[in-house]
Amino acid sequence: MRHYIATHLWAWRPFFLSKSVVDVGDDVVRGADTYTKLTLMSPNGQEITHSKTSVRRGQPNPLYKETFMFQVAEAQLPEVTLMVSVFYNRNIKRKEMIGWFSLGNTIV
Repeated sequence: MRHYIATHLWAWRPFFLSKSVVDVGDDVVRGADTYTKLTLMSPNGQEITHSKTSVRRGQPNPLYKETFMFQVAEAQLPEVTLMVSVFYNRNIKRKEMIGWFSLGNTIV
């Protein structure tokens, strides 16, 4: 029997004011371009699968209204960890992680 982990990000609003507001001029301030990566991890720290949200452009406090489903075997359910990371798009080639948290089993 397989179980699904459904992750609803519509209620999760990251608040990183110190990193998400970018000064682009004398008095022009806009929010950063951010996205969230959800990674399902095995007990030994290896990535099982991952998904990403769309990029929220220019929002200082982005709201993610997206749903993700990860298929997990019932025997694996107590062992897996869901890691949620927030990234800031500095430019096309450079991304910077500005925060993360994990749910489930602790990764050592």
